[in-house]
Amino acid sequence: MHILQKEIWPGDPERAERLYREMLMFNFGERSAADLGEAELEELVRIMEDRKTGGRPRTADGRRSRDARVEELRDLANDLKNALAWPEKRLRGLVYKICGVSDIAWCSDIKKLDGLVKALENYLRDEFSTGD
Repeated sequence: MHILQKEIWPGDPERAERLYREMLMFNFGERSAADLGEAELEELVRIMEDRKTGGRPRTADGRRSRDARVEELRDLANDLKNALAWPEKRLRGLVYKICGVSDIAWCSDIKKLDGLVKALENYLRDEFSTGD
């Protein structure tokens, strides 16, 4: 795990450790990989390998599929949105502010969706760290 961790987040070991722990808590509710079962460890390795390669869906000829990337970002944004205990009006406001539309399903701009995912990750991390 530590080798993958260094490959995914090179340069700043403290940041890498923090992001790794947040990923464990977000995906498995655990602070350490030692607390995971065999199936969860396999899933963790898959998640980290996807993260290492950028998790980019590919077409049959190996090129990155734009539509698949949009769907992947929409799914991730919806998962993060569901993890936040915010009222629907607040969530729609954030989506509108970043994407220019009030529903994630209506946004097809990869940069805007990526910005939304990053914002939601930050809000979720802040809520997790403050215990709200």
